[in-house]
Amino acid sequence: MLFHQYFDFFNNLNLLKACMLKVHETGGKITTVSGDLAGTWGYAAELRDSHAQVWARAFQQKHAPPGEVFVPNRHLDVCEKLPIAGITNGMSETNRPEHLPELKAEVLHHLQERRGASAPLFANPITQREMLARDHTFDAQHLGVKAELKRLLHLEAFGMEPVWDPILLTAVGRLVEQKNLGLVADVIDRTLAYDDGTKFIVLASAPEEDQLGRATEAAFAQCAARYPGRVYFNRAFNQALSRLILAGGDFCLIPSRFEPCGLVDYEASLLGNIVIGRATGGLTKVRHCAYLYDWLDISDRAGEAAAFFGQIVAAITTYRHSPARHTERIHMAMAIDASWQHSARRYVDLYRYGFLTKQWYKERQKLIEDFTQKLARERELFATFFMPGRQEYGDRLDRELRVALDRHDCLTASERREP
Repeated sequence: MLFHQYFDFFNNLNLLKACMLKVHETGGKITTVSGDLAGTWGYAAELRDSHAQVWARAFQQKHAPPGEVFVPNRHLDVCEKLPIAGITNGMSETNRPEHLPELKAEVLHHLQERRGASAPLFANPITQREMLARDHTFDAQHLGVKAELKRLLHLEAFGMEPVWDPILLTAVGRLVEQKNLGLVADVIDRTLAYDDGTKFIVLASAPEEDQLGRATEAAFAQCAARYPGRVYFNRAFNQALSRLILAGGDFCLIPSRFEPCGLVDYEASLLGNIVIGRATGGLTKVRHCAYLYDWLDISDRAGEAAAFFGQIVAAITTYRHSPARHTERIHMAMAIDASWQHSARRYVDLYRYGFLTKQWYKERQKLIEDFTQKLARERELFATFFMPGRQEYGDRLDRELRVALDRHDCLTASERREP
């Protein structure tokens, strides 16, 4: 009985479905990590979409039937029927460029001591020396420090001082299906051909057992071998290097298949590294200062690559021909309020709501008890005709009243059987 009522998901066991149903039944609130309480945007909104709705939007988008669409709720239709509130994740203030630990010489010295002298944090000796010589923290009013970090990143990636004004397109993350970073490899050739000063810096790796991820690693390695002065690829994760890439880069590439909350977009934006990515889930929270593309047909990789490349072109064009607008975007990105204050306040309010809900349930039970007692001799007549509606026409309070009436009938019957 419990399996079919709570757990059944295409004849398999789904614990998330059971938890969601039970939370809803007991008056709790189901939340996810991006969007607003009403679920009007972000992952909270996407979870409501059925396959038919996503497919229809994909058809409208490309003016042709899509081959396959990605449904964020993975066909768990309770997500479409139950109210899901969004409380967008926050970040610690240490992620802001004026506080970032990995931009402070003392922190880097400690990290270096733990690694040992034979394993420098940075491969380039100039980058290693200068990063550990002094702090490189900055803010929106001191972007000259960010420019210096860009120079040191270029030295680290390509072993030479930057010439002219290169544009550094960066990507940091895991090479898994969700992150969709293989799309970055797909657009490298045409991007390098479009702008002679554009370069790619990729720090990413795949789980050993992930064949698709390992194939993406190979694709990046081939690009780096084909364009040694313009494409850098490193699969060995290094926290200090990842922070330098985000702080020194111009644009951060995030073509995620889905992104419930999105953290790297916050990390990059706060460091003045403008996001170029897919408008999905939590990534849409940086839409005002990012270059986001919409694409839903996941079977049409070439079409998605074209949409992604279109936003890269828009970003390059702004950088080259409208530097004031590009700087304005940097300021907007760095001004994002990504703190936990608002989110934490929402969670506190959520718990307070929980206590109020308990009070409401007690009042409902009292209302039912009072009403059933007032029925007196009319109880049997009322119980005979009272049949609550079902599914979308049902009313929970009616169902609880029906249960109370049935319980009373059972008690009455047992009393009649007693000698």
